[in-house]
Amino acid sequence: MLENLPLVLAFLLIALGARLTEAKSLQALLFLTVNLGFFYWYWIPSLQVVNFPPPSLLGSFTLRDDIVTEASWVVLLYHFLSVATLIAARPLFAQRQQNLDIQLSYGAMAWAIIGSTFGLFVIRFATEGPGVLLDILSGRASSREFLTYYNISEGATQSLLALWDIANIAVSVYLIAYAVHQSRLLSFHGAIAAFALVLSFLGSGTRSILVLGIFAVMAGFVFRPTQDQMAQQRQGALSGLRYIYLTFLGGVIGLASTGIVARFTVFRNEEGNFLSNTLFNNNDMFRELVFIKTYMINYAPHELGREIYNFFQTPFSFILPRFLGFDKEIPDHLITFNQVRANIDLLLGQGNVFPGLIGDFHMLFGVMGPLMFAAFILAFGIVLRAASGWIPSLAAAMAFWVTMCANLLISFRNISGSLALIALLLLAVIWMWINVVPRRREAMA
Repeated sequence: MLENLPLVLAFLLIALGARLTEAKSLQALLFLTVNLGFFYWYWIPSLQVVNFPPPSLLGSFTLRDDIVTEASWVVLLYHFLSVATLIAARPLFAQRQQNLDIQLSYGAMAWAIIGSTFGLFVIRFATEGPGVLLDILSGRASSREFLTYYNISEGATQSLLALWDIANIAVSVYLIAYAVHQSRLLSFHGAIAAFALVLSFLGSGTRSILVLGIFAVMAGFVFRPTQDQMAQQRQGALSGLRYIYLTFLGGVIGLASTGIVARFTVFRNEEGNFLSNTLFNNNDMFRELVFIKTYMINYAPHELGREIYNFFQTPFSFILPRFLGFDKEIPDHLITFNQVRANIDLLLGQGNVFPGLIGDFHMLFGVMGPLMFAAFILAFGIVLRAASGWIPSLAAAMAFWVTMCANLLISFRNISGSLALIALLLLAVIWMWINVVPRRREAMA
C-alpha cells in the first residue's frame, strides 16, 4: 500500500491546487496541462510498474523494487513543485480584458490547411504511386512502411518537408481549439481542421498528432465561455448544417481508427490490447526514469555548461539556422542514454528512445532538477502570457494557449524542437487574420 502513497498524494495535490487556480484562465490551462502530463506519462504507467511489473519491463536489465519506490517520490517532488509554482505565480496570469465581440472567419484558413495537408500527403508518397495513397487512406497499409526516420536531417528537402508538416499540424490544432471554444466544432472549419489533422496522422503514423487534437477538444470544452456568451456567439449560425458536419466528423473518426489499426497492429503486430498499450506501455516514461536511477545514477555530462545550453536550445532548434553559426548538437545525455538503454547510435543510426522530460532534467541537474523543471513551466507560461497580450479576441488567444499547451503535453515525452517555431507561426497566422484579411475585404467592398 505504501508503494502507491506518492500517487495518492498526487491526487490530493490536484484537488487542492484546483481550488487555488483562477477558472478559465491561462493559469488553469497550465495547471490542467501539467497534471495531465504527469498522469499520462508517469503516474498511470507507474500503476503497472509498482503493482504488476511485467518480467521484461526493462528488457534484459533488472528491475529493483527500492528504485521503483524512490522514482515515485522523485516524480511527486517534480509534480508538487510545478503545481506549487503555478499557484504562487497566480498574479502573473491575471486575465486581461479582451474583446469578446471580435468574431474571426476561419473558412479560408480551413480551405488552406486542408489543401496544404493533402498536398504534403501526396508529395510524401508520390514515388510510391496512387495505390499506396489509397491503401494508407483505407487502412490497408501504414505510412511507416514507406518512410525512413533519421535523427538528423538528410538534407534541405527533408527539413522543408518536416517544417511543412509542423505548420500543418499546428494550424489544424489551432483551428480545432478555436472551433471548440466558440462551440462550433460542428462547423465547416472545425470539421475540416479535424480532417486535416487526421490526414497528417495518416501521413506520418505519429500518435502524438492525435493526442494534440484530443487535448485541443478537451481543453476547448473546459475553457469555453459562459452560457450567455456562447448564446451570443451562436447567433447567425447555420444550425441545420450541424448534422452534416456531425456525419462528416464521424467519418473522420472512422478514418483515424483505420489508421490506428494499420499503424499499431497490421504494421507493428503489437501484442495485447491497443488501449492498454497506449495507457501503460508506449507512454511509460516512468520506466525510463527507473532505468536512469538504476543504471545511470553516476552519469555526469562531459561539459555541463555546454550540455545545458544544447538542451535548452532544443525548443528553438527549428528556427536556429546553421548558416548563422548555430551549432545544433544532440545533447550528450541523450546520446549516452540511447547507447546504454538500447544500444542505439543517435548520430549514425535510426530510431531512438527517450528518457522523458523528468529524466532529462534529472540527468542534467541532479538534485536541482525539480526546481529547474518548475522554473521551465513558469517561464513557458509567462512567455505565452506576454505573446498573446496583444490579441484582441479572447477566443483567438485561448486557441493559441491551447495549441501551445498541447505541445507542452507532448514534450513530457521529449521536449519538442519546434515549440518556438509553432508559437511564432501561430502568432503570425492570428495577426494576418485579424489585420490583413479584414482589410482585404474592406478594400473589395
